Amino acid sequence: MPPAKRSGPQPLTTENRSNVKSSPRTTDTATIADAGVSGLVRRPDGTRRRPALAPASVYAPTAERTHWWYCYPCRVCGGWFFGRARDIDSVTSPRRAGCGHWASVMIARIYGSPDPGAAA
Repeated sequence: MPPAKRSGPQPLTTENRSNVKSSPRTTDTATIADAGVSGLVRRPDGTRRRPALAPASVYAPTAERTHWWYCYPCRVCGGWFFGRARDIDSVTSPRRAGCGHWASVMIARIYGSPDPGAAA
């Protein structure tokens, strides 16, 4: 025989909706931060989101490799991803991470210095 009352969270019904608080509607042009999602900002019209900022560690080219390597975290899911670029200027740009989330990659630190013989 099933229990008379379920344990755990209960679905909202018309009787217990009085304690639910809705977020206030704003009409100003300031950006509104989404609750629970770190780094994402919604425009006032709600059409687009800026990608989350992802600070990257960048590794300079060496004689063995001619590309700049970089690794960065996804601020939405917490995964770490690797990439490579022909020059250091192409490291910083919005891109889709391996998890599918968009990330705006910025250079946080650079390791090593490019070799004079390496194509940078």
